[in-house]
Amino acid sequence: MAEERPRQSDRQTLSCEVEFRRRGDVAYRVDLLNLSPEGCHISTPVMLQTADDVWLRIPNMEAIPGKVVWAKDWDVGVLFEKPFHPAVLDMVVARLTP
Repeated sequence: MAEERPRQSDRQTLSCEVEFRRRGDVAYRVDLLNLSPEGCHISTPVMLQTADDVWLRIPNMEAIPGKVVWAKDWDVGVLFEKPFHPAVLDMVVARLTP
């Protein structure tokens, strides 16, 4: 496992499913555990490696490209290519929170 990087901002704790895909693989439903403007923590059904290219699809949004920055067993940290604007993050969290 690569050492976790310091976080740039707080993460919102969540517990919901989103679609996930890595380069050259099929899409999976994964558990989204937390989300920040810069990235997220997911639990996947497949083992991933640091630096793997991945895409997350949150309902009603375009796929969000990112890169695995740490992986431990089935838990993975993803850094998004482009951070969310804080207002967009608030909207996404509200949409994903029951």
